[in-house]
Amino acid sequence: MVAIFNTTDAFLFGLLMEPIKQDLALSDAWMGFLAGFIFSISSSLAGIPVAYWADRGSRRSIVAGGLFFWSLLTIACGAAQSTLQMTLARMGVGITQATGGAPSHALLSDYFPPQQRGMALGTMAAGGTLGIFLAMLIGAWIAEYHGWRIAFLVAGLPGIILAIVVRTTITEPPRGQYDSGETSDDTLSVWTTLRFLFGLRSYRHMVIAGSLQSFAGIGAAVWSTAFLMRVHDMSIGVAGTTLAFLDTAFAALGIMLWGIVADRLGLRDSRWYQWIPALGTLLSLPFYLLFLLLPGTDAAIVFLAPSALFFAAWIAPSHALAQSLAKQRMRAMSSAAMLLLQSLIGMGLGPLAVGLLNDLLSPLLGDEAIRYSLVIITLVSLWGAMHNLISARTLRQDLNHQAKIKKLSTNQ
Repeated sequence: MVAIFNTTDAFLFGLLMEPIKQDLALSDAWMGFLAGFIFSISSSLAGIPVAYWADRGSRRSIVAGGLFFWSLLTIACGAAQSTLQMTLARMGVGITQATGGAPSHALLSDYFPPQQRGMALGTMAAGGTLGIFLAMLIGAWIAEYHGWRIAFLVAGLPGIILAIVVRTTITEPPRGQYDSGETSDDTLSVWTTLRFLFGLRSYRHMVIAGSLQSFAGIGAAVWSTAFLMRVHDMSIGVAGTTLAFLDTAFAALGIMLWGIVADRLGLRDSRWYQWIPALGTLLSLPFYLLFLLLPGTDAAIVFLAPSALFFAAWIAPSHALAQSLAKQRMRAMSSAAMLLLQSLIGMGLGPLAVGLLNDLLSPLLGDEAIRYSLVIITLVSLWGAMHNLISARTLRQDLNHQAKIKKLSTNQ
């Protein structure tokens, strides 16, 4: 549920960009800045200190407090009367939503052993995709009949109640209960932790891969509603419903499915945790290009479902590996470092790049400009797949090194 509201509140802005743009009289580049760049910078700056806190404090309380405040700030987005007010509200949502990612990943990793973390973290990530589904479906129709401001209000109110439920019902599990014998890392500084993690070649290339895939995926996701409204002349309600059922629903299914597959195949060879993301990206690309380039609406939207199902393959395996490659009190930091770069490059630059390309191409192509802007950034995902394959080369050695450290600690 936390993951659902995390992504609902983050991605609702992307759904509502067309009416917000008209009301505040902004360019596509500025909308891309608000949708992605300012949000991701704020979240990224908060991510590392929040993770450091989570590796030492109560992860449950951090998540609950963050949820309470980002829900209030989501409501503030709907109340914004100027560009400055909207910018400040989006910054606030970004800062407080840093509590929903890395601390939650670290919490789940103490509920489940390593061989089940792909499934567990995939389920959480699928919940996040369900949040996009609800934003697209419910938010779109609320915006169509009651306006974009009410959509923000409806998205924010339930999170305030959920924050109280999280704080009073979720238990804080024993830290490192599935890592018997591993020594505590309480004294490690942020710099020492990051140096250890990025010293692992498999971790380093996995993070680069996810950042590039986020650039392509988030850039496309934020502008998908605008694409359907401009190119295929859909209303915001119809566009949101189409994306909810043919894109985000299949993405949620794909995240859970590929997390389970990675856990199964990973028992035979851990490199599947990086082979699966590369394979999924390669299989997804032709379907998404057909969705973007086919002129007929009915023919184009059919290809959304297989594209989303395959593209989701990188998410759960990467999140699981970020936990398995880290030591006990590095886990929140491991996720935070990965999410920071994914946020900066994906959320920060992806939507902004599409907006800039739209403004650049629109004098020549008009409303068709967005079609080719999305084609350009989608091709970046191939670069990400290459880094998945590079990560797989040293993955077994890096995981074996971690196992030796734990075995030595147990013997001592």
